[in-house]
Amino acid sequence: MIWLIGITTLLYWRTADYPMVFDDITYLQQNPVFVDPQSYSFPFHYEEFLNRPRQLKIDPELAMNFALRPVAYATLNLNYLLDGFNPDGYRLFNVAVHAANACLVYFVLLTLFRVAADTLSQASRTRISVLAATLFAAHPLAIESVTYIVQRFTSLGAFFFLLTMLLQIHAWGEPDPRRRRWWKVSALGVLLLGMFTKECTLTAPVMLVLIDMLVCRTNWRRALWRNRALLACLPIIPLHVLLISWVQNAGTLDLGHAMNMTNQQAAPYAHGDFLLTQATVLVHYLRQIVWPTDLTLDPEWPLHHSLLALPVLFSGMIILAMLGLAVWFLERGRADLRRPLTAVFTFWFFITIAPSSGLVPLPDLVAEHRSYLPSLGIFIALACLLDQAFTRFAPLPRFRLLAPAFTAMTALTLGTLTWQRNTIWSSDITLWEDVTHKSPGRARAWNNLGTACIKAVRLEDAIAAYSKAIELLPRYEIPYLNLMICHNQRQEFQATLQVRDKLAQISPEAMDNVHTLYMEALARFGLEQLDEATALLNLIVKAAPDFRQALVLLGSSHQQQNQHAKALHYLEKATQIEAPNAALKEMIEFSRSHLVLAGTGE
Repeated sequence: MIWLIGITTLLYWRTADYPMVFDDITYLQQNPVFVDPQSYSFPFHYEEFLNRPRQLKIDPELAMNFALRPVAYATLNLNYLLDGFNPDGYRLFNVAVHAANACLVYFVLLTLFRVAADTLSQASRTRISVLAATLFAAHPLAIESVTYIVQRFTSLGAFFFLLTMLLQIHAWGEPDPRRRRWWKVSALGVLLLGMFTKECTLTAPVMLVLIDMLVCRTNWRRALWRNRALLACLPIIPLHVLLISWVQNAGTLDLGHAMNMTNQQAAPYAHGDFLLTQATVLVHYLRQIVWPTDLTLDPEWPLHHSLLALPVLFSGMIILAMLGLAVWFLERGRADLRRPLTAVFTFWFFITIAPSSGLVPLPDLVAEHRSYLPSLGIFIALACLLDQAFTRFAPLPRFRLLAPAFTAMTALTLGTLTWQRNTIWSSDITLWEDVTHKSPGRARAWNNLGTACIKAVRLEDAIAAYSKAIELLPRYEIPYLNLMICHNQRQEFQATLQVRDKLAQISPEAMDNVHTLYMEALARFGLEQLDEATALLNLIVKAAPDFRQALVLLGSSHQQQNQHAKALHYLEKATQIEAPNAALKEMIEFSRSHLVLAGTGE
């Protein structure tokens, strides 16, 4: 246990002050749902809460995600209340969860060995438990679920999943009825916490029944009966998803809408295409588990449309071969517990990954954090296979240190890769440079690299990155706006208007966006086209009365035209939204002094 905590702490302690990135910004820093204390009482105003994004003109997925994962958001909110958006506390919590998960792997396996009452030696039991937990703790594939703050959804969901297993397996082996009932009630409570942390936790009852039947050799009727309370929870998440869909779909129950609530992008994936593509993605995850290279935050992946496509066929053959081999291990596993363990934990990989890589289409075809809990099945299966090899060679004197040497070497190798990979997460720029290097055709990655460069005041690099994003995906609106921001900061106002004209050609509706209008108004103000700038700013403050920057610029525009009464009106309105800084105070005093000098004003 100390070994596992030490490995995890050593590999992740330095990530504490790494910046928040990508969805950390979207789901935490810029999420009004997250920072609003009333959100945490959403069950008491359920319909109003789920429809709130329409009023705020934000993505409905923010409320849906919160409603599905309130337990995870509650822990994130605790970090927020303690220290705002300082990343240290968030990451230290994530590291602690990952260390706890590694320890739970160890204890779950030892408890399972005890309950299964097999003749497997104590040395093998310890060796399998330590090796599987070490692989899990040190593997770089876990980085996205630990260093990436918002993916606490994944690691905390895995914590509740593993704790549910530990408690329920304890219940199987408890002879005292009262204690057994306590273990079962505790497992049920933890499972419910897990299901409202990450949806994939709902597969825990399925895995427990399989382990009970195939590893503990319990009759299938008895296995179903003694896990019945957990199995009864299986409909909770599907019913919750349907209810959210019903509310957000204006009171209409539509299974298609429910299945695609997170797939509402400009060109959503067809379910069949997504499912076919996931066959190739699963093999990709398996390859990364065995050979962890080319890890990246935002992978580029082709969408497949036919079962006869070579990548789909090849991947399907690998998956069928793995499942066939697992069944073969089951048939030959009567005398050796390691064989049914290998089979069941091979099934674990496919069962636990099914909710995110098959059942429901998601906007991203590949995401490394989805393999966090599923990878554990492969680690345990590998540990069982390796233990068989160690056991065979153990009688030979020169091989007695093979197992501890292999474990130490594996931990060192994986730990080195994890250390190196974590270095890339140390800044926005290094992270997105890594992504654009490995996924050069990913327009979103280039846009995010541009934003990182803006933060670092590297405007030329930002312009190049945004231009690349537009080149890759001309209908992608966000980099146009960001490019306008860059040109305005460089006072290249004509260039801003040229970008605005290109955006108008590919997306006329984007011209109604107040931020686009503001960038154009800022450019026209810089070019001293005051009438045009004023007209645009009036449109903005009419559509968004609390747009403070627009109010300030509108006041400044009126000042330039010696219209100080109007200027003062808008400048003072800006102070009602946010306390004025020194520059704004000076502008207000300037207009007031001119009005005083004019006597009655304008």
